[in-house]
Amino acid sequence: MNREKRHKSKEETDAVSAKRRRTNYEANGADCSDDGYESNVSQQSQSIQKLEVPGTIAKIHLKNFMCHANLEVDLNPRINFIVGRNGSGKSAILTGVILALGGNASATNRASSVKDFVRKGATTASVEITINNKGVRAYKPEEYGNMIIICRTLSAVSGQSTYRIRSARGEVKSSKKEELDRIVSHLNIQVNNPISVLNQDTARTFLSNSDPAEKYKLFKKATQLQAIEDTYQNTIKSLEEAKRIYQQKRKAADALKAEIKDLKKRCDYYNSMANHDKKMRLLENELMWSLAIREENLYKQLQNDLQAEIAKCPDMRKGIEKYQSEAEELVDINRGFISELSSVEQDEAEILGKLNSAKETEKAQNQSASQIYKLYKQKESLKKRLEVDIKTLQQEIMKITNMNGVDYAAEKKKQAEKIIRLEHEGEQIDARIKTADFDYHQLRSAISCYVSDQQSLKAEEREILQQIEAKKRQVRALEREDRDVISLYGSWMPSFLAKIDELHRNGKFDRKPVGPIGAYIKLKDSSWAPAIENFLGARFLSSFCVHNAKDSRVLSSLINSMRIDRPPNILIGKFFDRVHNVQRNGVVAPGYTSLLGALIISNPIIANCVIDKHRAESVLLIPTSDEAHRLMSRQENVPHNCQRAFTKRGDLYFPDPNYKSYAGSGSDRAKVLQVNMSDVIRNVKEELIALESKMKDVQLQLHSMNKKVQEEQQQLQKINDVRNSLSREKLNISKELSNLKNSVEPESSSLSTLTEELEDINKRFSMVQKECNKLKEEYEELMAEVEKSKNVIRSLQAENQQIISAGTSLKEKISANENLIQSANMKLKALEKNYETHLAKIKHMETDLKTRELKCKTAVEKANELCPRMVTNRSSHAINDELTNIKEYIRNFEQQEKSTKEEIVKALNEKTAKFSEIDVNVSRLEKAFERFPAIIESRNFFLDWLKKYVIIRVQCFFYGILLTRKYTGKIEVDDVAGKMYVRASPSATGKDENQMVGKDVKSLSGGERSFSTVGLILSLWAVAEPPFYFLDEFDVFMDKVNRQIVMDLLLFHANSNGFQYVFLTPQDTSSVKTGKDLTIHWLEAPKRGNCL
Repeated sequence: MNREKRHKSKEETDAVSAKRRRTNYEANGADCSDDGYESNVSQQSQSIQKLEVPGTIAKIHLKNFMCHANLEVDLNPRINFIVGRNGSGKSAILTGVILALGGNASATNRASSVKDFVRKGATTASVEITINNKGVRAYKPEEYGNMIIICRTLSAVSGQSTYRIRSARGEVKSSKKEELDRIVSHLNIQVNNPISVLNQDTARTFLSNSDPAEKYKLFKKATQLQAIEDTYQNTIKSLEEAKRIYQQKRKAADALKAEIKDLKKRCDYYNSMANHDKKMRLLENELMWSLAIREENLYKQLQNDLQAEIAKCPDMRKGIEKYQSEAEELVDINRGFISELSSVEQDEAEILGKLNSAKETEKAQNQSASQIYKLYKQKESLKKRLEVDIKTLQQEIMKITNMNGVDYAAEKKKQAEKIIRLEHEGEQIDARIKTADFDYHQLRSAISCYVSDQQSLKAEEREILQQIEAKKRQVRALEREDRDVISLYGSWMPSFLAKIDELHRNGKFDRKPVGPIGAYIKLKDSSWAPAIENFLGARFLSSFCVHNAKDSRVLSSLINSMRIDRPPNILIGKFFDRVHNVQRNGVVAPGYTSLLGALIISNPIIANCVIDKHRAESVLLIPTSDEAHRLMSRQENVPHNCQRAFTKRGDLYFPDPNYKSYAGSGSDRAKVLQVNMSDVIRNVKEELIALESKMKDVQLQLHSMNKKVQEEQQQLQKINDVRNSLSREKLNISKELSNLKNSVEPESSSLSTLTEELEDINKRFSMVQKECNKLKEEYEELMAEVEKSKNVIRSLQAENQQIISAGTSLKEKISANENLIQSANMKLKALEKNYETHLAKIKHMETDLKTRELKCKTAVEKANELCPRMVTNRSSHAINDELTNIKEYIRNFEQQEKSTKEEIVKALNEKTAKFSEIDVNVSRLEKAFERFPAIIESRNFFLDWLKKYVIIRVQCFFYGILLTRKYTGKIEVDDVAGKMYVRASPSATGKDENQMVGKDVKSLSGGERSFSTVGLILSLWAVAEPPFYFLDEFDVFMDKVNRQIVMDLLLFHANSNGFQYVFLTPQDTSSVKTGKDLTIHWLEAPKRGNCL
């Protein structure tokens, strides 16, 4: 209770403190106008309470690291600018900070291994960071002092790294990563938090490419909410583990309770021994009458079965007559299809001749038109050149006429002034073009990703559609086969087996091939069917066994002639009519069975094949993975002769000393083993429904993606229009500049000469114009003829396509009809064979009925000799088991019970007392576990409250920052959907309520987006509050105006608190004023070839 109060007090204090900071920031931010900004920054900086912040970086020392041979940087505890050209090693400093403080190589986005950071030519590199350890939250100040020195050494040979953590006096305190993790956690250093350390890759694509879900992940990571949720989930897992241990203790108490029950039973036995003899005699009489009644029931059942089998005979004869009639009808239908196909093929040949002739005509017409068009284009080109010459001469004549009496000095001065003005306008347009180009390329990259996703969804849609069509065909084929299980191996399998029988009758095989293998295999326990099918493999179960290579060649030729899509495997091996004796090599495991023992194989050839290919006698079937792990993982537990084992889930295990396991498919349905056709059809239909549901989901996603691509392309077109407009403006300015710069004072030239030249060119232009018109008319006439030829070709192609479709349809009908004929003939033979077998079965049942009648009379006579008739519903097996148990129990008790009744009573009392004590403790634990849900609910409520508090705080800071430039907007966080939306608008004046909410930052201009981005960063800074912040190349894509605004905003924020800020930039920082709290570090120009 006290602990909860303390937590509540701390939360209230934090909330009040946050509210005060937010109010101060918003008040100060509201006064940040362009005129008074510097004074506000100065006042705010003076008002900061100078408190030591532990965790800030005092010094960075890089040795042989990336492009730095030996670099030391002493950082200002407040604000630092690290300035250098691209390639000078700015990002190397940031990378060194991440690695030194425990980050891995991939977190830097620069390399995948630490050895890649070692400078070229060196074998090792080191990164040393000195961090301040002063203040109220210092880490073990009595041990480390006011500084902690962390050094990480990297090896280019092994790719490994080591740590050394020293105190302010230089004493090595630890070399373990765990101690570094504790230091970093205690000082709230967050090198993996993009808000604390924002590298250049993240800075470039901070908002332009991240969708709302990515923004939400960034928000969770930056505010440490993700870390809190992870800790919460780990706590839940620990509680589940505690419950599991408690259940084990509960089972131990239950075992003690079972012992007490057994002792009570032993006590009761001493009191009830006299009743056992009487019960034993009654059970013997009941057993005899149970056997007699069983014989009577068997006799009646056999009599009923015989009558039922005799009643089936008329229906079986009707079935035979039905299939005979169907086969004859199918043959007649097929003859009609073949005759119709011959007529269609003749029509197709006639159409193809006409089509080829029409194509030749069209080709000749196209060639003539192409030549005319080429000549026409040449004349058009000449015509345009003459037009340009005419216009130029006219301008020259006009210029000479208008320039008489002009003051050329004044005109030249005006031209110079206009050139300066146009050059300035050109520079401004260049800056706008650069911003628009960046927006265009970013959006184009995003559209490329969307289009890639769109294509993936279309491919998935096509694949699912193909699967649906295949499943529909499979359902139709299965329903057509009418419960013929052999068709599960392929719709072609019945006709394939019929042709094998035919070839065998003609003497083509030495021994008839046997297959498919799965058709000869049954299971003793059908629950093992999915696992056994998975172990043996679908290809093996559909394979055929042949006696020798000759039979294999004949069977391969048959497979090729039928053009089977997935032909079965052919296994060659000499046929034996007896199953191999593998008892000596069989696995021995009491309570378990081998794979061979679990199978009922009707053909010895198939049994030998399973033994040869899979060593089925040495493969063990173990129901669960726990049992399999216990037996196979330790050599002393491995059953004799066990080579492999698998479970009902299909998990495969190999025994120790080479113990290993592989996860199975986990399928709970067999496709061919021990299945009936109705189950298969139902399963396929369920799979079809699942595929159709999946198709709807994919189509919805595709529709959404299409809409998104369309919207993005529209936005891209708008940006492109802006680019084109700017480019045209730039081109016009360039042309005007060129004309101004190239203009010269008019020379005294002959106006009459220019006039004569203009008249000559006008005459040539008229002649060329007439030639162009004539060629155009000829070309249009030829193209009309070509279009007529194309229409003829299209008509013939359509007619030909109809004929081809009709022919294809007829071929499919013929093929399908042939399969139906073969299937009908096979079913007819099977029905005739079944009828003969049925008659033999009836004859055999009549013989069994006479024998059963004699056994029934004998059993009743023996029972009457013992006692009068008894009525019992129990089976003789159950009665005999009970009788045997009683006899065995009495015998075992008399032989094994060495304790007296007094000793048993004493033991019972002791265990009862012990159980009472344990039961009290377990009950207390149960009550404790009952309270845990309420505690978890309370913690969950606090976590939800904390999320809302952090979200509101970020929203308030963001709103306050936007007000500094009279922007409006907001941050929307959807915690349920896991998305965050950032909206902003330059001004709310004169806008309706919907516009005042703001728009997505993607639709803002470059400068507006930059300001909004920095506003979001500052808002997240306000809640993250690590000791230092690094921003790498945050201003690389900003123009001068927006960069200055963003820079002022960042400096204002940095001066308004006591944390450390490091800004890395290649840009000019001449406008930044250095001082006690601000230092600029300049890096030397890069030496190419040393940096990553």
